[in-house]
Amino acid sequence: MMMKVIFLVVLILKIATEYMRNNNNNPSTGPSSSLNKTTIALSSAQFMPLTNPIYNQLKVIVQYKTNDASLLNTKANGLRVFSLNGTIIKTSSFPNGFLLNQTGSIQFATSFTDKSLQNVKADVVLTDLSKINPLSNLVTTNISLNNTVK
Repeated sequence: MMMKVIFLVVLILKIATEYMRNNNNNPSTGPSSSLNKTTIALSSAQFMPLTNPIYNQLKVIVQYKTNDASLLNTKANGLRVFSLNGTIIKTSSFPNGFLLNQTGSIQFATSFTDKSLQNVKADVVLTDLSKINPLSNLVTTNISLNNTVK
């Protein structure tokens, strides 16, 4: 039974990869999701307890520059948080997206009730409003509780 499940997972991954390749949706090379449309850089990241002792909060601020004029004044989104072992913990975003200007900064924040989380990895990538197509490069930072990264 386990071999059948593994076979099905591999088959699904192969089909999805082929579909993405054939439909020009490869995030690194596809024309519909060019990663140089917007450039982002980490400004700071902070992982601290909130005043409410139930929560710890991760806050990540990135600076961005919109390189593609067609994206000006359009809405974007993005941010994923992983444990250090690579397991996705949370995807955090803006409910209605945010407007891209020529340049600016964006603050992403998310809270955790799991006090066992002492270290997390934040991946920030700006995406389209549907959160499917990347619009920027990926910025990654590892951070420990009670620390700030600049």
